[in-house]
Formats: sequence, structure tokens, C-alpha cells
Amino acid sequence: MVLLVKVAEKIERKIKRMPEGTTFKYQQLDIEAKEYGAATKAIERLIGKGIIKRVTTGVFYKPKQSVFGELRPSETEIIKPYLFEQGKRNAYITGTALYNNLGLTTQVPKTVKIASRSKRIYISSGSIKAKPVKSYVDVTEENYYLLEILDVLKDFTKIPDLNKKGGILFLQNKLRSITDKEINRLIN
Repeated sequence: MVLLVKVAEKIERKIKRMPEGTTFKYQQLDIEAKEYGAATKAIERLIGKGIIKRVTTGVFYKPKQSVFGELRPSETEIIKPYLFEQGKRNAYITGTALYNNLGLTTQVPKTVKIASRSKRIYISSGSIKAKPVKSYVDVTEENYYLLEILDVLKDFTKIPDLNKKGGILFLQNKLRSITDKEINRLIN
């Protein structure tokens, strides 16, 4: 019983510090293996109180209140926990969703593509659907933005309703903003 109270208090403190609209998994709560059972009970109680909501199995969010009522997190925020494992990035959004986020297209895909070398990520949560795409290198916090640039280069002629001049300007600006070391990594 004492363990349950300690774990519940630890989880509640951690969640109170999170901004509204933030999604999270158990891993972000710094739960030890022996605390897992107590943590699941604490999470269920917080869901019952309405302090947090469940997106899907093992993924939760702290609801954001507006004048119109409770808001669900953005699509990007819902997908974010799937891009990390144990606090380290191992995947990134690619395809039309990436090109839309970068402002290269106005098209919004029905299904988001998530690239990862280490795992296949499928998401089906309400209107959000995601499917895996193979990455040929390990995805890290240090290289995912370079992989995004490579994806834009690879799919340049396939990006829906892309303004070619605007796309070239975008790539020029991106390439000018990275260091020589990063350009060498990009080439490799």
C-alpha cells in the first residue's frame, strides 16, 4: 500500500508539471519495473478523475481546456510518443505529412508515414492512422532532420502540388543553415 501511494504521488507530480495537451507513455514517468503494477492503478485513477485521458493502449495525454471545452492533442503530439523509445528518438515522420509540416504542400494525408530502422510503427487512434516506412540508417536526435532533407530531395518530383521554385528555395535555405560537418553527414 505504501508503494502504491509513493508511486501515485510521484506520477501525479510528474503529470502536474507537464503542459496541457502533452502526450506521454509510461516510460516518460520514470517508473521502475517493480512499480509498474502500482503505476497502472495510479494511471487508471487519474483517468477516472479526468486528470488525464487515454489516446490508445499505453499512451495518455493531459487534456487542454479551452472556452469551447476540452481539446484533444494535435496529431503531431499524439504521434510524438511513438517516435521515441526510452527517451531516445528512433523514428521520424516522413512522406506527405512531413512535406505538409515543412510547408511544401497543402495536401494532408489520411495516413502518416513513420520511418524507423529498429521497429515497425502502426497507429490507429480515432482519425489518426500511421504506417511504417523503412529507414536504412538508425534514426537519432542528431540526424533525423538530415533524413528529412534527404526525403525531400528523394521525393522532390513526387511531392503533391509542390511549387518547384519554392521547393528549390526551401532546400537552398536548409542547406545553407547546416554546418559543413552536417553536409558531409548528409552526403554519406
